[in-house]
Parts: sequence; C-alpha cells; structure tokens
Amino acid sequence: MDEAHDPVVALPFKGKVDIGKLERLIKQVGAEQIPSVSVAATVNMAGGQPISMANLAEVRELTCRHRIPVILDAARAVENA
Repeated sequence: MDEAHDPVVALPFKGKVDIGKLERLIKQVGAEQIPSVSVAATVNMAGGQPISMANLAEVRELTCRHRIPVILDAARAVENA
C-alpha cells in the first residue's frame, strides 16, 4: 500500500496488501511463476505497520483461486504478545 510510507497519512492498518496490485501481478506474470506470497504480520518497510485480519483473508482468497500458497511471518506479533 503506497500510503504506508507517508507518515502524515493516518490509517489503522498501513501494512495492508494492495489486492488490486497483487491481482494485476498474478495476471501479468502468471500464477505458475509465483511460488508463494509472503505476508508479514507487521511490515518493517512500513515502520512496523500491521496488516488487518480482513486484508489477510482477502489475500488468502485471491491466492487460493490461483493455487498460490501464503506464508505468514508472525514472528514480531508473537514476540510482542
């Protein structure tokens, strides 16, 4: 999500995966060229911003349709539990 890198934008889940961009990428390169999609529970490149469970479900629904596995890195979430 482009807004994740703008500290002025106040959103609750700036670690959100842009579903439209992911879908376009799958169509552009083909699902068979994508071995997996890796999602971090908190996105370091976006200042540790979290992903919402609803967005994670959207990612999973899209990747299931294309038979692409999702790898969830929840190490930082577990560390802070």
